[in-house]
This record gives sequence, structure tokens and C-alpha cells, in this order.
Amino acid sequence: MRWRAEMANNGPDQESLENALLQSLGQLDWPHETNIAISLRQGRLLLDVDLPEIEDMPSSQWTADRRSLQLALKPLSKQKIAFCYVDHVCSLILRLIGHSMATSTAIETVAVSAYTQRKISSGQSEDDYVATVEISRTAWDQIDRRAVDEIDPQNLLRRHGARIETNGRGIFLVQQPLQ
Repeated sequence: MRWRAEMANNGPDQESLENALLQSLGQLDWPHETNIAISLRQGRLLLDVDLPEIEDMPSSQWTADRRSLQLALKPLSKQKIAFCYVDHVCSLILRLIGHSMATSTAIETVAVSAYTQRKISSGQSEDDYVATVEISRTAWDQIDRRAVDEIDPQNLLRRHGARIETNGRGIFLVQQPLQ
């Protein structure tokens, strides 16, 4: 009884919670390799996410030719690929937040810093943080997840203070990661 009382007073076991979270996130299927580092401190979960690269996005799409009743493969513009990438990143972040919140009620806040590798002028790759957001359980609980088809991930994240900025061509601008 004393051990249970101590556990109740001290809160959840951090290591067990982190392991449960890693297991939960590790079981998710991702369309491209997505690496995640976690840090859990006093109910605040920090996710550091290595995103897939924009080069991993499809560069063409199938369209129907109504006259010949055939499918044709059409190349996408660089701007369309960039906009698809922004949508992919926002959806990925929203998925991570949702699964993290579902893992335990001890997680009161989820903070996500997402980065990608980009080539710099020297030809080397450099990590650039391109999206950050921090959302509390209270704010998360106000989202009507039953209407998931009607949720626009990018607008939802922005409404909750996400820093997701792009230039006119749809390319992500660099952000300061959360600590």
C-alpha cells in the first residue's frame, strides 16, 4: 500500500511512459522514413522529428484522359510538389500529436520541432527546422476528431500557434526549434 501511495504521489514512471510512447510511435506505418527523438519532462513531451525530404515526394500524378479513356502520367510542377510536401509535413505532425496524446493522459503538452536536410551552397547537407508547434491537452480535446475528413491539418496547426512558413513557391522557411 505504501508503494502504491508513493507511485500515486510521484506521478507516472517517466521511463515506462517514454517506452510506451516509443512503442506506440514505432508501430505506425509511414510512407517515407521518419525518425523521431523524444524527451518527456513534467508532462511536456518534446518530439524532434527528422522529416522525409521533399525529393521523396511524388513528381507526377495519374490523370484520366476522358476522350481516350486511358490514364496518363503527368509531371507535377515544382510548386505543386512543394505544396504537397507542406501538406504531408502538417499531416505527419498532426498524426504524431494525436498518437502521443492517446498514449497517456500524463502527457499534458506535446511540442514538435520538425527538420529536414537541405543542400547548402557548399554542396553539404544541413538540418533546417521548418515547422514547430506546441499544443496542450486542453486545446487538443477541443478538436472534433469525429469530423476528421473536414480537418485541414495546416490550418488546424496554424490556429494553435504553429510556426509553418513558406515562400511564394511553397518552400519552407527556417524556424527556431522548440526547447
